[in-house]
This record gives sequence, structure tokens and C-alpha cells, in this order.
Amino acid sequence: MMVTLSAASIVALVEAIVAFLLTGLLLSSSHKPARWFAGFSFVFGASFLLQIFFEQVPGARVRGLLLWFSWLWLLAMPCLYQYAGLAMAWKHRAGWMHFVLAPVMALVLGVSIAYGEMALAFSVARWVLVLQVFGYGIHILMATRRYRDALREDHSNLHGIDLAWLERLLVLLMMLVGFDMALFPLLGIFGVPHATVQFYFNFLSSLYLLWLAREAARQHFVAWTSATKPAAEPRGVDDDSIRALAADLDARMKEARWYREPELTLGQLAAHMGMSRHLLSEVLNKGVGRSFYDYVNELRVAAASDILLQSEKSIIDAAFDAGFNNKASFNRAFKAQLGMTPSQYRREKKH
Repeated sequence: MMVTLSAASIVALVEAIVAFLLTGLLLSSSHKPARWFAGFSFVFGASFLLQIFFEQVPGARVRGLLLWFSWLWLLAMPCLYQYAGLAMAWKHRAGWMHFVLAPVMALVLGVSIAYGEMALAFSVARWVLVLQVFGYGIHILMATRRYRDALREDHSNLHGIDLAWLERLLVLLMMLVGFDMALFPLLGIFGVPHATVQFYFNFLSSLYLLWLAREAARQHFVAWTSATKPAAEPRGVDDDSIRALAADLDARMKEARWYREPELTLGQLAAHMGMSRHLLSEVLNKGVGRSFYDYVNELRVAAASDILLQSEKSIIDAAFDAGFNNKASFNRAFKAQLGMTPSQYRREKKH
């Protein structure tokens, strides 16, 4: 029997191959969270293989069997949830419960297909998947925001550790699911062929997977103990002492220029100052009025702006000299603080 693949199936095949290659790459990683992400990637690729087989095989019985396997889709988001939980060091309790929905759906689909209700089975599977994607997606998005806030209290550089790419992944994933559920029926009303719409959907999904592979491979993980707020210590520092310590901190930071250390953390600065992490955190929050991340990067931006005006160094050299370790973070912090890009600042202020 000759196999003829539609354009949509060819793109789906490419996407499945990319997903399985990504799965292998992540399984070989030494980071435990990456293995859960490998599960997410594998399920994503397997779902597109099912689509190709569904297009090729004849007979209602075989199609029913392939439709029954759609319960595998419901394993993807729990895998992503486990990945996020390990990356952010959640305290998981009964994590296996997140995977219960998949076998329950397998039972529901089996009964529906056995009674000849394939259309109903497909509709139920799709809507359960939509609710799961949005439910887990919103929950993980909220958790990553809290995680970033905690990191800002301890780290001066968030590049590669704040899981910002995971936020973008989830937003894009929810957009793709919305595209699948809303745009297909809408375009069908206007007579647009389903195969054409499916082709573009798979094309967008392929781009998503390629982007996902690049971002997942770059992720770095930090020990959560360094991202949490310091343990509480007995109170006893009055407001006047806090203000005095804040002034001392500012003076010593500018004199010693500790902010030029690209990976400076709250604990390292506390050691430089000869005080506990808890006390330094209190000085920053109450005496300075800013998080550790904001405080250090404001000093870096101020130093970089002086370098730009007082020397002929390139913008990236000025950024590195001031303590930034990548251009993107520097440009973002510079524009947020001074309202213009480094090149605009040098052009306007130097002449």
C-alpha cells in the first residue's frame, strides 16, 4: 500500500522527529527536572504521530483504537508540572495524583468507542485537554512569578535562572490550544479546507518546538536554599540603626564596587559587609527600599552610564565592566532606569 502524506502530516512528522530528538537530549541531562521535561516533549511528539496514523489507516475499528490512545495527551501537562516543581523546589505531596486523569480518560474513551460514540469520545478528550492545559498553565505561570520575586531578593543576575522561557512556553502553548479549538471551527464556517488550517497549525507548532528545544537546553538551575528568604532572626534593630546601616552599605558598595561581581548574591554581599543575610535583607527592604536585585543593578547602570560618557569603550565592554554578564539584561535594566537605550544615552549626553 502506497503511503501518501498531506502537507499537514509532513510537518507533523518533522515535529515528531524534533520532539523525540529533544527527548533524547533531555534524558541525557544531569539535571533531574530535565527528565520530566523529556516526558512532556515525548508526549507532544507522540500526539503528532497519532495524527499521521489516523490519516493513513482505513477502517473504523483501527481509527477507534488510535483515538483511544489520545488519553496520552493528558500526561504532558503533569510532566511539565513536575518539571516546574523540581526546578522551583516545590514540596510535592502525592505527585502521582496528577497522572490519575489519564487512565480515567482512557476508561471513558474505551467505553465511548465501544458503544460507537467516536465523535463524542473525541470531543470529550479535546475539551478535557483544553481545561487541563489552561488549568496547569495558569498555575505554573503564577508560581514562576513568585519564584522570580524570591530570586530578586537573593540574586543580582537572573539571566538563565528565572524560568522566563517557561512562562513564554506556557503562554504560547495556551495560544496554540486556543487556535486549535477556536480557529478551526471558525474558518470552517467560511469554507476554508480543514487540511489547510491543520497545515498552518502544525507549522506554527513546529516553530514552537524548535524554539522550545533551544530554550530548554539553556536552562540553568539554582539551589532553592539560596533563592529563599533568609530565616527569621530575633528582632532588635531599630529604624535609626537600619538607616545608618543602609548609608554604610551604600558608601562601601560604591567604594569597593562589589556590584561589579557578575554573580553577586545576597549571601556574598552579607559576607563582605560582615553581617547576616537576614540583617542585610532587612537593611535593603527597610533602609534602602529596594530588593537586592534592583539595588545592585541600579548601581551597575549608574557605573555603566559613567563609563559610556567618560570613555570610548564599546557598549558591551561598559556593561561587563559595570558587572552585567549579558547584553540583554544590561539593555533592559538601562532602559528601565534611564528611559533610553545605552546608545541613545551616549549619543544624547556626550554631545
